[in-house]
Amino acid sequence: MMEALTLEQGSVLVKTKFLKYFALSKINYFNRSAYLTNLFCSAAVIVLRIWIFTQLFRASYSSAGVGSIGGLSVGAAIWSLMLTQSFSSALRPSVMTTIEEEVKNGSLAYSII
Repeated sequence: MMEALTLEQGSVLVKTKFLKYFALSKINYFNRSAYLTNLFCSAAVIVLRIWIFTQLFRASYSSAGVGSIGGLSVGAAIWSLMLTQSFSSALRPSVMTTIEEEVKNGSLAYSII
């Protein structure tokens, strides 16, 4: 039968979980920032994509002759683009992680053959 946790045990459990996730976050930060060239190049690609789409949105809005399309102004469209680019780049696994997983499960060997 499960015992009820005391306040002190629950506090220790929460603190332990927090420290574990903090350590994982710290490792992930150092892993991503270890290769500064990769970090700067991926940031440059995001900036380039946003610049290209900014030009595209400005041209589209000016050719349509309207201030908003579908309820979005140019500024709002660019902000939503930046937000989605941030999430997509943050959640995309790195190439090294993908290779590591393929090596571990053996699918890399099958794909090479």
